[in-house]
Amino acid sequence: RAKEQAEFIVNSLQADLMANGATERVTHIPVLQQEFGTDCAIANARMAPARFGHDDNGTDGFIQEANNLGITVPTIKDANGNEGPRADISIIQPVLAKYGITARFITGSEAGKSFVEALKAGNPVQLSIDFHALHPEDASELVRNHAVMAKGYRLNENQGLVLVVNDPKPILGGELEISQSILERALENPFTIYVKN
Repeated sequence: RAKEQAEFIVNSLQADLMANGATERVTHIPVLQQEFGTDCAIANARMAPARFGHDDNGTDGFIQEANNLGITVPTIKDANGNEGPRADISIIQPVLAKYGITARFITGSEAGKSFVEALKAGNPVQLSIDFHALHPEDASELVRNHAVMAKGYRLNENQGLVLVVNDPKPILGGELEISQSILERALENPFTIYVKN
């Protein structure tokens, strides 16, 4: 199913560019780095309000906003044994609601269509991705699951479509391009679309 959805996404976005005579459609979303080995989803959640013009208060600010809502952000140990905060949709959604942003958790047969509609509308999409598929050069990193924020798409030099993502990982991250094969692996997991209400 992930391969079929990735093909649908790539073909749909490539057709969108060709129909509009464009080579890319990328929404400006600042790259915000994660501050711990465990808070990549929080970093992505912080990018959503920044996309819509809100100031970023860092991971500590996000945790404080959750605390103000009576929500405790749990800490977990990363692969190296260091503790850090971790948030899922049940924590992220109430914090983002303050900014008028809805986090929609997407899975199932309509996932590819929802993904395409979100990117075409300029809405960021958080993907859960295999860290080693994204950064094969870093064998020292023990973590496997990593969250990145898709913010657009473009044609590469071979006229193939790549997704443009913000990777919050310090040093290795930044604005990156991911191929269809990496997208296929990411689509094995549900993803989150951030929409301004």
